[in-house]
Amino acid sequence: MFHLKTQKVMMLKFDLQNATHYGLGIYAHILRKYYPNETVLHLVGRDCGFCRNPFANGEPNLHIWIEKSNPDDSTSDECAQHHDTSGTIPDGDAFTFAEQHYHLTGDALLEKIAEELNIHTNDNLHKFEITNVDRSVNEDSSLPQFSFFRAPITTTKPYKTISLFEAYLYIIGKPAQSTPLNFVP
Repeated sequence: MFHLKTQKVMMLKFDLQNATHYGLGIYAHILRKYYPNETVLHLVGRDCGFCRNPFANGEPNLHIWIEKSNPDDSTSDECAQHHDTSGTIPDGDAFTFAEQHYHLTGDALLEKIAEELNIHTNDNLHKFEITNVDRSVNEDSSLPQFSFFRAPITTTKPYKTISLFEAYLYIIGKPAQSTPLNFVP
């Protein structure tokens, strides 16, 4: 069992990260608030180099780059990260940086970022009127159900019945990115 609210936050964060080029758009948006007439980020390869840090009197000590969550896995998620060489703010990702600017956390932070950047996430997945979702297939579930087929495409017998939410988890998860035959909800 897991809570839909927690999953909603994870999906919103995932949606925001994807819509902002791994989170670089979040950094750029916030930095432009402090330095409106400047080029705030300059991406070369996967590195923005050192940028002005609004939390350290504008000193160029904020290093921003894009990295994989697991460097050994070519399909792992990627995320923009930062390191403040002055130690004024904690190291982290774009959301950690946004927390410093907005003084918000959790849902409130994610909703503020989405609002300011005018990012519309797929709210249809969040409108189910339930509080818990069982990851095992539940025939009495209020979620829409459909058949899931294993590869190859010529398979005519469904492997199992899954909900739309479970399909979403499958699509964004590691099994779909690596081996679709190993799907276990």
